[in-house]
Order: sequence, then structure tokens, then C-alpha cells
Amino acid sequence: MSEDASVNGREPGTHPLPPATMLAAVFIVILALIALWGPWSRDPKGETLFLVVDPHVNSRGETAYDPLVRWLNAASERPLQLILCESLADLAPESWQEIDLILCPDGVALGLPDDLFDSLVVGRRGAPNNLRPRSVLVYRQEAGLRPEPWFTVPERTILGDSLSLAGYGVTCQNGVKRPSAGEFAFWKQHVTFGPDPYDHTPALHALRLGCFDYAVVQELAVDQFVAKGLLDPHIWQIEGLTDPLPGAVVMVARHNSAAVRMRFREMLMGLGRHPGDAQPGEMAVLEGLAHLGLDGFNLLLENDFDKVRKHFDHCWPRESN
Repeated sequence: MSEDASVNGREPGTHPLPPATMLAAVFIVILALIALWGPWSRDPKGETLFLVVDPHVNSRGETAYDPLVRWLNAASERPLQLILCESLADLAPESWQEIDLILCPDGVALGLPDDLFDSLVVGRRGAPNNLRPRSVLVYRQEAGLRPEPWFTVPERTILGDSLSLAGYGVTCQNGVKRPSAGEFAFWKQHVTFGPDPYDHTPALHALRLGCFDYAVVQELAVDQFVAKGLLDPHIWQIEGLTDPLPGAVVMVARHNSAAVRMRFREMLMGLGRHPGDAQPGEMAVLEGLAHLGLDGFNLLLENDFDKVRKHFDHCWPRESN
């Protein structure tokens, strides 16, 4: 009598997988599916969204930023799409999850969700003005030096702009008590702002023409006026207000991989470092950045930006964004 070819219903030569091995195999399959379809692994055929916040996008948007987007395409895993807007209010809140890079004034960056974005680089000006901007107060001697004139005599004060810390950050200084929320809205209606976060010379021109007695502006703009003899030291005095501030910054979404963030950082920091060896594409980027007064970018560590955030974020008037 021949022996049955199967034993307990199993084919010869087969062995059951131990339960632990089966569980591990299932877990690996699940991880693979998550990697393919999970929310942090985005469609490689999609686009990298590069948001620029600039109140003058209508006049300098394409000229200043299109070359930069073309340059960064080489570092991106997906094609870059440029999105231009005048303020954060133009962007729907649900859009934040889709944004990959943001170029904006430092004050705007304080209004970004810090759990979604990390600092990447900070704008660099050409020598000899390659230090980070400080905020200074220029005032008419006849009017006298008042404590925080932007609060005490707002009708006689102009702030460099409403988006940068050099132009607006003084509202967070300790001194005269900052108005409450309702009072702040009323105060804001009576204060005047310059038009450009990257150029405070219009505010200084308004000061010189007699429209104001006090101006809060970037020190660089004051240096330019002094060099041209446009601020008579017998009429005007200058007082420092802040430490050096970031100015223009590029923020990166945390959902980008470390490798992608590193490539973006390296490309941005490499701009303009070797003018003699610059390629045509790089020269076009530098010509575009010149519209912002920039000559390239420097590293902006997260710890450095956190220090700025801690100093200003408790009272930064996000309504201005």
C-alpha cells in the first residue's frame, strides 16, 4: 500500500511561515503602500510651488523672480511654479500645505505657520553694504527726540514699510505701551508707511519734503542719503533702533526632504560667489535680484531665525501681512 503524498494537507517540500515572519511581511507591504500614497510622499509628476510675497509683484514680479525660478529648477525634483502675491491675505489658508518655498520680507515670514516652514537663506547685499539691515530713526532736531514717536505722534511719523522688521518691527520695542487690539487698529489708520520693504528711500524723501518729522527706515537708505548730502546734520539726527535684522528671507516647507532642502540651499548660497565664472543663467538671476537690492543669499539657520521670532513674535502685528 503506497503512502499518501501529502502530510496534513500540505504539499511535500513546503513549510508554513512562522507567525512573526508573516506579520513582518505584511508590515513591509503596508509601509511600501504608505510610501507610495502617503501625504508626505507627493506626486513626483506634480509641481514645486514657489511663493513670492511682494507688494510690487505687478511691476517687478516677472523681471525679479522668473530667472530665479528657472535657476532653481535644476535643484528641484519637480518643475517649479511661481506664485506671486502682494500679501499673505491673498493666499487661502488651505494652500499652505502645497507651498514648497517662500521668498518674502522677514516680517511676513513671522506670520507663516512655523510648524510648516523652516528658514533656509537670507538675502545678501553687495559689498560694502553686505551686512544685515538695521532699523534707525531719523528725526528733525527742531521736533526733538520723542520716545517711540510712531505711537506718541503717529501723524508726524512715517515707517519705512509695513512688511519688514526694519520698517515696522519697532512696534514691538519695549517702552511706550503698545496699543490694545482695538486701539492698534485705530492707530494703524493714522500712521503712514513707505511703499517698499526693500527700499526705504521713498519714506526718507517724504521726511525731507516736510511731510513728517520722524522716519523709521533701514540704515542702508540713510547711508545712501548721507553720502549724497541729502540729510543735513544741522537739521537731522539719527538714532539706532535695532540689532541687524534678516531682511529678505527664503523659507522652505518642512515636508521637503533633507536632500532637496540642501540642494536648494547650496544653489541659493552659491549665487554670485564667483562673478568671473558666472554662467548666463546665473547672471540673469543676479540681475533680477538687483531689483530687490540683493546680490545673492547667505545661510539662515533655524536657531538664528528663532531668536528673531522670540524677540518680535509676541507682538508682531500680523494684520499687516
